[in-house]
Amino acid sequence: MIRDFKAQIFCRENKLSKREIDTGDPVWIDRIDAFFRRTSLLPPDGDPTEYAAAFEAVYPQARHRRQYIDDAISKGSPSFGQKVLASLIAGGKTDCVFTTNFDPLIEDATLSANALRPVAMQRRPTVTGIDSAERALRCLNESDWPLVAKLHGDYQEISIKNTGSELEKQDERMRHVLVEASKRFGMIFVGYSGRDASVMDALSSVLTERSPFPNGLYWMTSSASRLLPAVTEFLTKAHTAGVDVAIVECATFDELAADVIRTVDLPSELHDHIMKARPNSQLIPVTIPTSEARAFPVLRYSGPSRR
Repeated sequence: MIRDFKAQIFCRENKLSKREIDTGDPVWIDRIDAFFRRTSLLPPDGDPTEYAAAFEAVYPQARHRRQYIDDAISKGSPSFGQKVLASLIAGGKTDCVFTTNFDPLIEDATLSANALRPVAMQRRPTVTGIDSAERALRCLNESDWPLVAKLHGDYQEISIKNTGSELEKQDERMRHVLVEASKRFGMIFVGYSGRDASVMDALSSVLTERSPFPNGLYWMTSSASRLLPAVTEFLTKAHTAGVDVAIVECATFDELAADVIRTVDLPSELHDHIMKARPNSQLIPVTIPTSEARAFPVLRYSGPSRR
């Protein structure tokens, strides 16, 4: 989304039509990035507030932001990783999921997974957002799992959080659910940058409790060197507080899901359902060149390396 927002701002400021650029072309990506480095329209690249600032710059009105999210969600479908997560929920391996996303892909995938199971064994999650935080509180108080809690709200709600001012403070009821769950369970962070100060503040507050994250903290990232300072500080404090902390590098959510599913015993119908969702490997025959030909002369080449 951040790429799309930057492209729209770039076109607006340079009086271009979006049809004139290709946001997937590295040349245009470099041009857009260079433009924002020269201006002060947005926070620096990688700044925790960059996404929220860009979203608000393109869509100042809340109703327009909701419409953008609604349009984006209508084009989406559950990924392989989300189908694995849904099968873990349906198979009784995952009790509680917190997400900062607005979309319904997790619950849609869980509905499909549950449909494969006998009715008596189906585990239908309670899905809650900001406007329905009381349901999350009830699940927490009654240990009625599984629960999917949307910390920033659901796309159909009015009270979604996606701009800097909206993200400054977490809804008190959802914050309470997150904190209390963190005192009961361990937690795995997947695909979360830690940009939301309100969420990180809630997680940090757990560390002052008697038994924070009793089953450990696992932070998944594509590269440990790219963790935000707020995340590094949180994990360091957690380790000091006696929490088992691990930083796990994985390229994508789908690759992580494939690794997880190899070690988890799921009912056969769910396992087969997941395997059908895996992308098929393809072997494409390549014609081996029989002769070497150069259409253009070689004008320059690298010299021998020196030590």
